[in-house]
Amino acid sequence: MPDYTSILRRSLAALPDQSAATRQQVYARARSALERQLEKMDPPLPPEQREAQLARLEGSIAEVEAEAAAADREMAALEPAPGEGARPGAPEREAPPDAAPPAAAGRPSPPPPPPQREGRAPGEP
Repeated sequence: MPDYTSILRRSLAALPDQSAATRQQVYARARSALERQLEKMDPPLPPEQREAQLARLEGSIAEVEAEAAAADREMAALEPAPGEGARPGAPEREAPPDAAPPAAAGRPSPPPPPPQREGRAPGEP
């Protein structure tokens, strides 16, 4: 009997996109492939054995999906939410008191003012 869990893990590991939707497509293809194989058997399997094979596949799908969903949750916990810091629980950094405010996104910072010469007002030669 094939090890459905290993087959599913290898199939998913080979995919660049391992999203929940993609995983569901892989599971659907595995179900269809197993049903086709069972239908082609000559002599046909008794209904109990056929159902047992389908149940084994469903158990493997549940196991692999639980692992993948747990990995998805771990990754989501590591990603900062929009507008938050880099990591959950990481202390927020404060800017030094003399630091300039951050520049607006996409626009360069204005140039610093020219140095002033001692004893002269700005604009005087």
